[in-house]
Amino acid sequence: MDHSATADSRKKREKVLLHGISITNFWATPYTVFDALDREFDFDLDVAATQETAKCPQWLGLDHPEVGRRDAFRIPWPGKRGFLNPPYSPDGGGVFKWVACAYSEAQDMECVVMLLPATPDTEWAEFLWEQGAELRFTPRIRFIDPEGQRTNPMGGSLVAIIRPDQVKRSMKHPQLLSDAEPIIFGYAPWKGEDPAHE
Repeated sequence: MDHSATADSRKKREKVLLHGISITNFWATPYTVFDALDREFDFDLDVAATQETAKCPQWLGLDHPEVGRRDAFRIPWPGKRGFLNPPYSPDGGGVFKWVACAYSEAQDMECVVMLLPATPDTEWAEFLWEQGAELRFTPRIRFIDPEGQRTNPMGGSLVAIIRPDQVKRSMKHPQLLSDAEPIIFGYAPWKGEDPAHE
């Protein structure tokens, strides 16, 4: 029996989960990407983070020292301008659950800015559009995995901005709307920098 192969296999399995959730849910936002957004929005809350990846002094996450700040779905968000790069897979809550929660919380905040997959044909993206969210499509971002390695994303990202005073839309097809609508393609405020650099 090849004990080294067994050890390698066990090590790979151990990497799959962190806090009982798929490891890909803990990919961190590169600092160049966060900093570019922070210059525009001046965030005071990182909604889905860990002690190692939190980008704001106030943050919520599974390993927060305060038990009451570990579940963003169960508490009012303690900030005015929230940044959210949520877990995408169902075991991390799923994108729609995070989007719905962010929309609800944003009604009592100045804004919530989310970094999401660029999949405008999904139910949650249609929901954001109908609620009047501003959508900005970005180039692919090489997120940082828990070991500090750059990842290779399958697609681009979407920056969704929710503000409490946004006007709901009745049309479901962005391509039919006028140029005045707040949808931006190829958005990259960090352009010229390496978005994978921390």
